[in-house]
Amino acid sequence: FFKGLINLILLNIINNPIKSIESDCFINLARFDYFYEHELKLNNLKLVKLSPNSFRGLENFKTVLDLSHNQLNSIKKFYLKNFILIRELRLSYNLISLIENYSFSEMTELE
Repeated sequence: FFKGLINLILLNIINNPIKSIESDCFINLARFDYFYEHELKLNNLKLVKLSPNSFRGLENFKTVLDLSHNQLNSIKKFYLKNFILIRELRLSYNLISLIENYSFSEMTELE
């Protein structure tokens, strides 16, 4: 999706009517996950669905993933599998009624 934006270091899409993040959406952001003092803010969208590889390409992302204030109703193990090094995950103000077992098991750096 972000093809050609290899030097992108800030992405702000807050308050947009985005309902889903498809697989490999962030795969072309080669430098984005190397900056340690930033957040990936995907809050206040209309997110209902994540795909199995929505966040592939962000394996080295280390700070904050903000998915708050959306319409997610479940967290499945594969949704967040690429965020092994993440320190903070925000999921408040969603409609979550199901969290699959081991959804956060690979996130060994969560504080």
